[in-house]
Amino acid sequence: MGCMKCGRDIPEDQVFCDSCLEVMEKYPVKAETAVQLPRVKEVAVVKKSHVKRRQPPSLEEQVTTLKRRLRGWILVWLITLLLLLAALYPAVMYFYGDDLRLPGQNYSTFSETTQP
Repeated sequence: MGCMKCGRDIPEDQVFCDSCLEVMEKYPVKAETAVQLPRVKEVAVVKKSHVKRRQPPSLEEQVTTLKRRLRGWILVWLITLLLLLAALYPAVMYFYGDDLRLPGQNYSTFSETTQP
């Protein structure tokens, strides 16, 4: 049988365990007070188990995780670099556009020749 308060195993002739009786003696109740005891279930008391701590990852798992993170950071860095170059290209072409053309090539589309 189990204690009516905490559920510990106790002899059949008792209702509460010794530790619960000690606590209840500190806070006495008048004899006329009605007390409703819960129904006793015939189910064994399940004690709570401690949460198992997660094992630290092995060296292979750590290396795999670091490689995956490194690949992600390289990808982010390359995308940022490409966006920066795409943003700077119009400014460079605006200021240095004429100087970037190769000498000897005709870039004009207007022809000054007249037909007779």
